[in-house]
Amino acid sequence: MKKTGIFLLLASAFAVFAAETPALTVHFDQENGAIKKSLHGSGYMPSIVGGDRDEDFKAMHFSYCRTHDQALCNPGQRIVDTHFIFPREDADASDPKNYYFTATDFLLKTLIRNGSMPYYRLGTSIENTAKKTHFNTYPPKDAKQYAKILAGIIRHYNYGWANGFKMGIPYWEIWNEPNLGVRMWSGSKEEFVEFFATVLQYLKAEFPNEKIGGPGLTCPDPAWLDPLLAACKKHGVTPDFISYHIYWNDTAIMAQDVKTCRAILDAAGCQKTEIHINEWHYIRGKWAELDAEMSDAEYYELTGGTTGFWGIDSAAYNVAMLATFHDVPLDAACYYGAGRSGAAGTWGFYTHGKKKNKNFYSMKMIGEFVTNYPVRVKCGSTRPGFYALAALNREKTKGAILIGDYRSNQLNAQIKLDGISGVKNLHVVRLDQTDDEKEIKGELKDGILTLSKENINSAVWLIEFDIAENGKSVVPVKGEAEKPAQMEFLK
Repeated sequence: MKKTGIFLLLASAFAVFAAETPALTVHFDQENGAIKKSLHGSGYMPSIVGGDRDEDFKAMHFSYCRTHDQALCNPGQRIVDTHFIFPREDADASDPKNYYFTATDFLLKTLIRNGSMPYYRLGTSIENTAKKTHFNTYPPKDAKQYAKILAGIIRHYNYGWANGFKMGIPYWEIWNEPNLGVRMWSGSKEEFVEFFATVLQYLKAEFPNEKIGGPGLTCPDPAWLDPLLAACKKHGVTPDFISYHIYWNDTAIMAQDVKTCRAILDAAGCQKTEIHINEWHYIRGKWAELDAEMSDAEYYELTGGTTGFWGIDSAAYNVAMLATFHDVPLDAACYYGAGRSGAAGTWGFYTHGKKKNKNFYSMKMIGEFVTNYPVRVKCGSTRPGFYALAALNREKTKGAILIGDYRSNQLNAQIKLDGISGVKNLHVVRLDQTDDEKEIKGELKDGILTLSKENINSAVWLIEFDIAENGKSVVPVKGEAEKPAQMEFLK
């Protein structure tokens, strides 16, 4: 047989297989641990300047929000950053009069009032000043004195000191992206490693029950992690978590980075140290694209087009990341949805015309899923591009499936519902490039749910239903349950 004939035969066979094989199979009778709310955090917070977006924020149900860059999101305010709260580094750190908490108090109370908790980054926001001119990213002159200042901030927000609060902030992060260069740390690697270990030692001595770590690296780079962990060991202290960031468009790379970080920590004797990805976001190409000069049409494609920062590829990637997060040893995650003004607003949930973009709707769907369905069940994908999480409510009377079709190039998706004999009150919502949370009719026949799309572009679905009263009961699989989400206050 000629090669062309063989190719056509194989292509035809694959097409039949793809048409008949469900993209996903969900086993509702097999529990698979818990849905982790700790993986649905953000860098976006309700701003104390500008428009009132409280209802939009609450709709996304973020577990917590990292405070990094809030000084940039609230221009003109002395907020969050250590040098704004404590302007004179050489002043008495035990005197409440040397601290300015008012603006940060208001911000964090606003956040909590709107349903989320702070994830507090100690240090400074990124300093995008001239290349050789920096003011706040220099190494502190006295690391122990700086640690005393940070202790005052922790004491104020979690222990009521200086007319403060008992907020129960779960994570305290020392610094951000020291390996980025002078915009975040203008000293050497060696200086940072010693600074970090000294500060961590001091803070853990005073607050042994607080989770303190860092340093928000741009990646889990062994060239930084190895000496940092060694310095901490020398100081007799272990970070409660190691944090780093990733901006890309491939979930496999993210998954491998987490495994790499876990291996580094375990080799250093830090088996109990958590891993946090506390900045992540879809980026379609290289960073240089963000700063390039372009036409109006090119800018629209960069932001609002199908593959753009505000488009459906980004929204579907958000779901793909959440699903992948659940299959790697990751403890916490924060999406960098910073509400910054100007071009940096590309990272947020609104267009520059202040309309909600596709990222908002995907995060809303994710938030509803992780909030209402805590009991994870097994869910397997057979087609590239389909990512999903499936779960039950706590009473196991309702089921839900969250699906991210990230560049599958398929026109429909079939989901096999296994472990239950029937459903009722089926409700399906689809997010695509054209529509936002459009209710569609899913075709359910012989335990196979078929979902359709208008085209082959990416999409997101949230499927919810009641388990039929005459259906087969959902029986948990025997065995040790997965460790629950890290934060008791979120239950």
